[in-house]
Amino acid sequence: VVGGDITLGEFVAFGAYLAMLHWPMIALGWVVNIFERGEASMGRIAEVLEQAPDIRDRDPRDLPELRGDVEFRDLTFAYEPRRPVLRDVSLHVPAGRTVAIVGATGSGKSTLVSLIPRLYDPPPGTVFVDGVDVREIPLARLREAVGFVPQETFLFSDTVRENVSFGIVDDGLPPEDVRRRAEQAAQTAQLSKDVADFP
Repeated sequence: VVGGDITLGEFVAFGAYLAMLHWPMIALGWVVNIFERGEASMGRIAEVLEQAPDIRDRDPRDLPELRGDVEFRDLTFAYEPRRPVLRDVSLHVPAGRTVAIVGATGSGKSTLVSLIPRLYDPPPGTVFVDGVDVREIPLARLREAVGFVPQETFLFSDTVRENVSFGIVDDGLPPEDVRRRAEQAAQTAQLSKDVADFP
């Protein structure tokens, strides 16, 4: 401007253009940063989603509805090789019977029960439901037939109804049926009186 190469108006316009570029340049850096963080996170998520489960159907049988006759035959189970937590367990529970398994902490009660729905894979020929090795029962059928309450509780950040109906929701089921089944589940779990007192 002093040398007469540009006018005062051009200098003011140049300053205005610089001010206008300021936010887009910051935003560009911000977006690049978010993209890089998202890409790193997506890599970790993809690793989890692509993980093949250790316990899966191998040669499942097509079976009728399960009645619930449970049998353990000479079961020895270990989480780590050569360190069994259960040794030579044999037990038969006829369908419709109630059995309490008691023992000291760490004696294998939860492990024993976890083998029925195959939360852990039992050795072949040791755990049977209705006379069929649980490893031959389709996982979806087996887990649909077993009601299992673990020691660790988990609630989703949602309503009580959504938490209770989590395992009931089916794509083809009308919302009214889901609600009815959730209410039945709450009654079975003796939760309905408490739910009635909630806001």
